[in-house]
Amino acid sequence: MLPLLLFLLQADPRSLDDAVAAFAKGDAAARQTVLKAGSSSILPLRKVRSQAAEKIDALIYEIKTLADGAPPQAILNALDAPRSMEVGEVAFEVAVDDLSNGLPLLFDPALFQSHWGKNVVLNLKDRPRREILESLCRQLDLDFGFFYDVVLIAAPGRLWPAARPQRAVPLTREESTLAATLIERLASEKLQEREEAFNFLKKLGKGAIPLIEKGANHEDAERRARCVALVKELTDPPTPATFHRPAAAQQKLTGADEDLRARLAENRVSFKVQDIVLDGAMRLLQPRDIPVQLAPGLKDVRLTLDLQNQTSWTVICLATHCCGFDFLIRDGRLVIDTREEIQHCLAKGL
Repeated sequence: MLPLLLFLLQADPRSLDDAVAAFAKGDAAARQTVLKAGSSSILPLRKVRSQAAEKIDALIYEIKTLADGAPPQAILNALDAPRSMEVGEVAFEVAVDDLSNGLPLLFDPALFQSHWGKNVVLNLKDRPRREILESLCRQLDLDFGFFYDVVLIAAPGRLWPAARPQRAVPLTREESTLAATLIERLASEKLQEREEAFNFLKKLGKGAIPLIEKGANHEDAERRARCVALVKELTDPPTPATFHRPAAAQQKLTGADEDLRARLAENRVSFKVQDIVLDGAMRLLQPRDIPVQLAPGLKDVRLTLDLQNQTSWTVICLATHCCGFDFLIRDGRLVIDTREEIQHCLAKGL
């Protein structure tokens, strides 16, 4: 019975990882499951890219264009237009500056610290600009997405959310028997058996947690450690992406609040600050007729920005989100606070 259950568990695509793996191996039916998962499928797809690079790249790009904040057609046309960059080895910031000619292309301010001055090699002729951008990103383990009406380069984990566990139903009697056997195998002398048992238990989902928690109290250190790690994976909320649709874009605004949102989208600014507190950066926008209410926690966060001819909306989104904050519009002013607090206010309609 156990071999059969293991086979069914392996064959049944209950998780996004299973669907991604099936798609990479040529299972066309798995494509809809991956598409349905949206941007949370991008990180798993990146892990298996080497198995079918062309096919996976095409699906990732399709998912990006369908996600929240889908780009205007003008941006997609600019990415499809042929470009040549036969420059050999070039610094990251120089390549980005060249690619941004005719394309609203920005990068995560965190890259000032981690990627400024790093080199890439670009020798591409008459290729879609998107291919050049993808080559740059792959060489530096970065990615790009569509946010705030621009193309944004950042580390993949800051662009895309982690996938949620797919299964949360109670175990059947047979599955409980299977789980107990797999927990025993977490202490196997063979590494492959330990890893397979770990992955199968994860597929069983949250229904297996009571049994796994018992294993976390076992005297065997290996079994105990793996059970603790499993419970954490199954219970911790997935890591959210740093960049996302701002709370202000989810509001139904009227009157002065709606007017402020329109001004943010219309006003263009050049905004260059170096190692300044976020509090100070936002206050610099106030003389531009943008009233701001800042949370106390912003006083301790510092950032560097160099944005030329961008909308105030883009500047505020990038500046707040890159530091883990968010904003909404209330009583004719911007309210900037932690992401958790802003989501709380949004849910309460405050």
